[in-house]
Amino acid sequence: MKAGPKADAFAELTPLLERLAAFGADERGAVTRLLYSQPWLDAQTFLAERMRMAGLEARFDRVGNLYGRLPGSLPGAPVVLTGSHIDTVRSGGRYDGAYGIAAGLLALDYLKRTCGAPRRTLEVVSLCEEEGSRFPLAYWGSGNATGAYRLEDASGPVDMDGITLKAAMTSSGFGRGDLPDCLRTGLGAFVELHIEQGVVLERTGHAIGLVTTIVGQRRYALTVSGASNHAGTTPMSMRSDALAGAAEMIAALERAATEAGDPLVATVGRLEVVPNTPNVIPGGSPVHAGPSPRPRRDAGSVRRSDA
Repeated sequence: MKAGPKADAFAELTPLLERLAAFGADERGAVTRLLYSQPWLDAQTFLAERMRMAGLEARFDRVGNLYGRLPGSLPGAPVVLTGSHIDTVRSGGRYDGAYGIAAGLLALDYLKRTCGAPRRTLEVVSLCEEEGSRFPLAYWGSGNATGAYRLEDASGPVDMDGITLKAAMTSSGFGRGDLPDCLRTGLGAFVELHIEQGVVLERTGHAIGLVTTIVGQRRYALTVSGASNHAGTTPMSMRSDALAGAAEMIAALERAATEAGDPLVATVGRLEVVPNTPNVIPGGSPVHAGPSPRPRRDAGSVRRSDA
């Protein structure tokens, strides 16, 4: 029996995800695709061509959000948008973000081939950034699309190599005035398919979760100061060990979050120990804490289903 268009679409999903995972892949199979890096640009360029192959109108906006458009027969009707983000965390997984983009692209391809033009315009978006992995800000893609950010905001943030967000954006060919404005109006709905970034559904035996709320993040960077001294000759009673102090703070944060209960979480994800030498007491320890989602009154942020 010959497979139908729907089966063909499902069959294309895994190869498309594998292809996207190649952009920024390392020898361990992890993916690092940071905003405005070469792997990021290669992935967006590949997706633009893939959208055109599916018969969609592909276009980039000024910050590098990529849209694939399937025009509807009612041009004034609100647009239905789907998709996700193309950037990753450092050494991230191959499905985070990419799954929502690939599934949305193939869904529009399937609908175009089997149903023709829709009544409402349908679009899939590959948002340029969500993770906050390269620069100290997050949601640069959707933030510009909704007006939460402006292009001028790119002048401030700097990555670990001292490159500004504006410089990185310009070097990738974006930020130009001839590109379409980022702000989107006329959107009727946004639907995002996303993997669960946790173990709740698996542990509870549910197949799908319908998101009803989203966490809010607060990120902090602080420096714990001490006094560097020789580790072998400085008595314990005379030490001012910055790393030991940071460790106590981390443990206290862990206890506080556990006592507060769900849905609050707290994470310390990065430590820089100075001078980071086995025989020297640490005299300074920059600590980066985050993300720390704030609890909401409607604490049940995911509705689970066996569907």
